[in-house]
Amino acid sequence: MKTLGVADAATILPELIDDVIAGNEILLTRDGDAVAKIVRYTRAKPSDAFGIDRGLMQIPPDFDDPLEEFKDYM
Repeated sequence: MKTLGVADAATILPELIDDVIAGNEILLTRDGDAVAKIVRYTRAKPSDAFGIDRGLMQIPPDFDDPLEEFKDYM
């Protein structure tokens, strides 16, 4: 991991981005203290939406039965 001061990093940012694309990590420091880390961005793999909640909900057997409150209207 490359360590670099913030002021120095500002002047060579395009080179640092090329380093990160190549797989390197860069630690930025200010007054000797680590303040930030530059790493390559990776997109999170989208989860499969279809069936994601399978098994979390159960439909009771009387789901389609008429409701007591509406018996007078049937």
